[in-house]
Amino acid sequence: MCGREEDLYKTSIEGTMLNVCKNCCKYGKVIKPLESPREEAKVQKLIVRKPVLPEKEIVFVLVDDYANKIRNKREQLGMNQEDFAKLLHEKESLVHKLETGHFEPGIDMAKKLEKILKIKIVEQHEEEHEKTAAGKSSGYTIGDMIKFK
Repeated sequence: MCGREEDLYKTSIEGTMLNVCKNCCKYGKVIKPLESPREEAKVQKLIVRKPVLPEKEIVFVLVDDYANKIRNKREQLGMNQEDFAKLLHEKESLVHKLETGHFEPGIDMAKKLEKILKIKIVEQHEEEHEKTAAGKSSGYTIGDMIKFK
């Protein structure tokens, strides 16, 4: 309770088990003295490891002309934006934004559009990460800038 770490006692204070000093143990019932002062009050150190990035990573991206592909295919199927929105279970305004390129769908929605329209608007790209001679990434991460005590 006071923060001293010498001669600690395991004590029940108001139903809570605490490791307290000799002066603070008078506020509760002493269960047992601790054998070494830091045995049960050890401070665990945070170990930070840099993630190991694979040399190649597969990333899904939208094609540049996704808006035109969606609009052209919808028109080929003879649907208006309202009917297409109902088929997608989305708002008509979202379909309009998709077709004008003002809204970029997430990968899940893009795959849903691919399935319904039977078109290809999602591509896979492999990104390569550079490694240094020691096997570490050549750039800095946020974790590199954080200092731990």
